[in-house]
Amino acid sequence: MEDALASGATDFVGIARALSVDPELPQNAARDASYRCDVGRATTGVQKLDKMFMLAITYYETQIRRMASGKDPDPNISPWRAVVQSGCALGIAAFRTRR
Repeated sequence: MEDALASGATDFVGIARALSVDPELPQNAARDASYRCDVGRATTGVQKLDKMFMLAITYYETQIRRMASGKDPDPNISPWRAVVQSGCALGIAAFRTRR
C-alpha cells in the first residue's frame, strides 16, 4: 500500500472490505509489516447472479451483519449464503436492478 501511495499510482487505499473479514487488521499490520489480508473476490460462479445481487458488496454486508449481531466475521462464508440472505432480506426487490 505504501509503495502505491508513494509512487502516485493511487491517492488512497480502501480497507473497508478487508476490515469486514479481519477487524484486527490494523493491529496485525502494525505488529508485522509483512502481514497480508487478501480478501479476494467473492463469486457464486454465476456472473449474472453475482451482478444481480451485487455480490461484491453484499458478501461484505453479510460479514458486517455477523459482527453487528456479536459474531466473529467468517472469511470462509459461502458467497451463496450471502446471496440467499440478501434475497431473503430484500424479497422481490432483490431481483430488481440496483445500479
